[in-house]
Amino acid sequence: MLDKDVELYRCIVKMIDITDLAEMYVAGKARRRALHIAKTDLEHVESSLKIVENRVKEIKAELVYGFERGRDEPHVVDALAR
Repeated sequence: MLDKDVELYRCIVKMIDITDLAEMYVAGKARRRALHIAKTDLEHVESSLKIVENRVKEIKAELVYGFERGRDEPHVVDALAR
């Protein structure tokens, strides 16, 4: 489920047109400055996506480790043997 959420987030980010984003910033700013701000903001969004992806990997690893560790516990092994 987390993989699908991250992939959906990635698709949304890829659909963002930087010029549309810059148009929102134009009010009171030079167009070139607005485009620079939009580009920086989009880079931050992409960076946050990478952080989310890394955290998803950590969570998966923790789940696998916890499952394997729990499976090796004596009470769990006894229950599984029944």
